[in-house]
Amino acid sequence: MTGLIAQAAWRPVDDYGLEHVHVLETGMGLRIDSRLLREQEGQVYSAAYSILCTDDWRFQLLELRVSSDGIHTLKLSIDADGVWHDGEGVEHPELFGCLEIDISAIPFTNSLAIGRLKLQAGQSQDIQAAYIHLPDLTVSKMPQRYTAHGQARYTYEGLFRGFRADLAVDEHGLVLDYPETFIRLVS
Repeated sequence: MTGLIAQAAWRPVDDYGLEHVHVLETGMGLRIDSRLLREQEGQVYSAAYSILCTDDWRFQLLELRVSSDGIHTLKLSIDADGVWHDGEGVEHPELFGCLEIDISAIPFTNSLAIGRLKLQAGQSQDIQAAYIHLPDLTVSKMPQRYTAHGQARYTYEGLFRGFRADLAVDEHGLVLDYPETFIRLVS
């Protein structure tokens, strides 16, 4: 079966922009397609990405295109052995141990970790994520922590920068409002 499972849109609280996401069942897993327009710190850029993951939210592939001072692209994938490759097939051993991606400037990618971890109330887990900074597309391995509080509520901690956010998710695992950062517009 294929088709739309969910869609959502968010706008940033402190600057201008919009992200619109579709989550689709492909018959072989999930595909997430998103379009983003942002103004941050005086820089305007747009981005489009597609993510493939399994039905249980295990990340497999990212294709990302950013338009700012030109067109820039990034393709990352992870194989069954946890080895990361770019679009040219080059291995990236510095990302070994990462199971998720986390794209800056968007709320969606927290849903990947929340969906995969399936934490029960009171459980917490530290992870490593391939953190992709927009708009320059730099990729770094970054420590994060997720804690479940029950009733579809989680705490996300970006341990690498001392950031913390309490997140609620909808019935599909998509982030609702992201306190002080993003407001959800479409469910």
